[in-house]
Amino acid sequence: MIRNVLLAATLAVVALQGCGQMTARDTSALTAEQRIATATSEAVAAGYVGVTQTRRLALDLLRTGDITPDQAQAVNEQLDGARSALDVTRQLLHVTPPDPAAANAQLQRATQSIGAARALIATRRAAP
Repeated sequence: MIRNVLLAATLAVVALQGCGQMTARDTSALTAEQRIATATSEAVAAGYVGVTQTRRLALDLLRTGDITPDQAQAVNEQLDGARSALDVTRQLLHVTPPDPAAANAQLQRATQSIGAARALIATRRAAP
């Protein structure tokens, strides 16, 4: 059952990322910087969803006894870092002028933190 929850959470994140890519929008009037900012904003939104889903998964696994409170805390600490990086990314997109390079670096940091949290869950789940 827990494996199904993990699979469902992963599929939901992939689906949300796909939705952002499938959205039909006329971006021909946007500058290159505006296109980058738009794509980054969509990635930030998907990142927030990923943080929330991973937190819920960790909570579900904690409730079922599949991970310990210390393991759940380690996952939450990784996700706190991801959330902070996403907040900074969003701020960098709304300054004048926007700083897409710095925003992208923060977005990469957030993505790595989410991946690390998921790896913690997977490692803990695999351990006897």
